Amino acid sequence: MARKISTGVSTVTAWDVASAKEDLHAWLTAMAKQHGLTWLLAQCEDGTIWGVMQDGKLLLSSDAFPQEYPQLRLRWEALTQARLFGPPGELLLWLGPAGWRARYRDDSAGTDTDYINERQLLWGTWSDEEDRTVAPFTLLVEGRQGIQHAPPLAGQMLANTNAQLWTRHYLADDTHTGLSQIVDSRLVAVEPPGGQP
Repeated sequence: MARKISTGVSTVTAWDVASAKEDLHAWLTAMAKQHGLTWLLAQCEDGTIWGVMQDGKLLLSSDAFPQEYPQLRLRWEALTQARLFGPPGELLLWLGPAGWRARYRDDSAGTDTDYINERQLLWGTWSDEEDRTVAPFTLLVEGRQGIQHAPPLAGQMLANTNAQLWTRHYLADDTHTGLSQIVDSRLVAVEPPGGQP
């Protein structure tokens, strides 16, 4: 299947994370409000935390399911990477060799950029046999091992279906070959089955 190449504007800016050191949750909430970002996907040493902005607050899946994640909290000590994202852009936070780094990809300003949107299925399905929804999150379970995570899809899942994560891949021409290649990627949206970015 051929992918559709679209053109828009985009720019990338490095961000200082020094102000986030005091309270990571408060800093991410402020960044989401300031830039109109909707979702959080944080990978931690002890699990995955999903977040969603709702009524000016950043709600976390680890708070919605404390019985499922008794030790899981959004904290610097366990964080390995976080992506705060939405249609306008993505704030990527990661631990590099020199410490914590951040960059913001803004799709509302910058230079003309070609990109491809791609749908990726999230692992885990929802079973309507038992209540696994705590608004706005739905607990998804994968396989016999029971690996689970809780994306912000309350009331939007169908039994035995996979939710999807929309990603955007940015293209540029290779200076040596002249061929287009993917030079950066970001998350755009998390959607129920069949949703569009």
